[in-house]
Amino acid sequence: WIRDLTHPGPHLHVVSINAGGLAGTWRAVEELISVGKVDVLGVQEVAASDSELLALRRAALKNGYHMFHVAGKPTCDGWGAVRQRGGVALFARLLFKIHPAISFVGLDSQCVGVWLDGWFLATAYAPPGYNDEPVLELASGTSFFSTLVWLVFGDFNELVGASKLEIALSAFGGAAVSVDKPTRWEGQRCVDWALTSRPLTCDQPELLDVALSDHIPVSLVLTSSPNSGRSELALDFSQP
Repeated sequence: WIRDLTHPGPHLHVVSINAGGLAGTWRAVEELISVGKVDVLGVQEVAASDSELLALRRAALKNGYHMFHVAGKPTCDGWGAVRQRGGVALFARLLFKIHPAISFVGLDSQCVGVWLDGWFLATAYAPPGYNDEPVLELASGTSFFSTLVWLVFGDFNELVGASKLEIALSAFGGAAVSVDKPTRWEGQRCVDWALTSRPLTCDQPELLDVALSDHIPVSLVLTSSPNSGRSELALDFSQP
């Protein structure tokens, strides 16, 4: 059900999944990371405690991946333990040259991104509701995309063609890349998709037939690498 791209090269295999919490995040790690089926894995709604994040990082390193994470706002679960509301993580193969690039935490939205093989890759999450404020937070931090070769993917809780984030990034040459199918096992809306400055380098995304959460994993392949000559920026838009 998934392409065998176990060795980095001209193709870069990216998978996005809203894990819906810690259990789904571990399922994604075990299904995709532990067997090396992807080059980059973006996970939304990680919702992990500090100790659980440490365990995830150890598991990632053990399997040859680096984990980058941005926590959401803290909340308490039913047992009084502090967890992060939302939160995003990006797992990338250690075989690549990787540099942290962006860390963003809004009141409800999160984004984390890296430089990898000439690409700026980021995964983001904007929860539904809140008068669209989460996705507007993401859109407000897009001005630096003007000079980058980039791919941003995740759960935006918006539809392609009616997305405020899509409108914002179109100003920087961004185009939507979508499966055009429902991205929940039980649902009718496609809320998990990507935006990129190089749509012609992206194969048509596919839905993976593996149950990790209430969302369906979305797989896409970048078929060529951009020129490596670029300015690598380290950006942090975290709010105090």
